[in-house]
Amino acid sequence: MPAPPDEIVSQIVELKNEFQSVADRHPWISLYIPPIEKEREGLFLGETAASPYSPNELTRTHPETGRNYTVRIALGVNSPRNMACQAVVDRVQRLTDRTERLLKYALEYDSQIPPDVKQAIREWEQRKMCYGWVRWLWYATVVRCDWRIENYPQIAANALGELNEALRHPTMEPSASRPSTGRRNVPKKAMKDKKVEARNKWIYQKCFRGIAHDIIKAELKKIGPKRGWQIVSTKQRIQQIGKEYAERNGEPLPPPRQNKK
Repeated sequence: MPAPPDEIVSQIVELKNEFQSVADRHPWISLYIPPIEKEREGLFLGETAASPYSPNELTRTHPETGRNYTVRIALGVNSPRNMACQAVVDRVQRLTDRTERLLKYALEYDSQIPPDVKQAIREWEQRKMCYGWVRWLWYATVVRCDWRIENYPQIAANALGELNEALRHPTMEPSASRPSTGRRNVPKKAMKDKKVEARNKWIYQKCFRGIAHDIIKAELKKIGPKRGWQIVSTKQRIQQIGKEYAERNGEPLPPPRQNKK
């Protein structure tokens, strides 16, 4: 397969930065993911609801006009009450639509994405719009819930970062004697950036000592810029980096629960 052109890589980086910009200011945005079998229900973006379950519709009164209007409510995700917040949600929806199209385009080029994952992304997209992107989100990032992704812009930025990494390095096809498991496999060739490797080693050592992921994230935010390290914005990604570093280098896995302060 041909190598990805610089144009597609730059577009991925641009989208990642746009999602990150939204995530830094609007962490309240969540994504509701209906089961793929429900053909009439699509992805729904909004604000995280206090309760994970709520009715499908709700009547509200516009604060300026006083007119009643009906809003859709998904499981654990509500339409924003504030019109300015709704504008932000609309922007994230447009970014998501662009990302879905870009992912479909990226699958045609050489990358580290396993063939079975590529096939799954294509099949999901054929079944339901934007579900190819959902399949990549579940593969490339750590999410706590299959049907609701909290702070979705941050998770999307992380997933685009992983897509960028997958396209930047040569393909690592699974051999016949060693079939792909569908789990993310990061070969050593993918770790050419010494600063990334140094950062990941530092994160692993902190995780292995049982230091809380929130504490690691805060420390990284302080020392990262001084060392030229890319910042990690979620504790889920901190946990994932520690686990991947251990698996890649044959080190013992960090404890699953971090309790130390």
